[in-house]
Amino acid sequence: NEVHERLEMFVKKGEVLPDHLSHVAPIIESLKAGGYTLYAELEMAISEDWQPVGWWNKEAYLRGKVDLVAINEAEGKAYVIDYKTGKRKVDTTQLKIYGAVIYHLLG
Repeated sequence: NEVHERLEMFVKKGEVLPDHLSHVAPIIESLKAGGYTLYAELEMAISEDWQPVGWWNKEAYLRGKVDLVAINEAEGKAYVIDYKTGKRKVDTTQLKIYGAVIYHLLG
């Protein structure tokens, strides 16, 4: 939780990262410098017919909170980033679902 909170505040408010997370700063700064708009802890919810709905809406079929989304509209590119702080997970299903939802909602 601390890692997510610190990185969220770094992205949203420019708060200084503690030493043990400082290695992430150049990655985030390079995205900003590359023209990417960053969204930290982005909450998304869609209905069964892939329409955006409120997080707590009873029509919400799928909900997800993405650690970091970086979008460069001019280049038509986006990154969906999931922070890992423990054992590495090889399954990319979660990222693929998030990517599909973001692509559908934002093009």
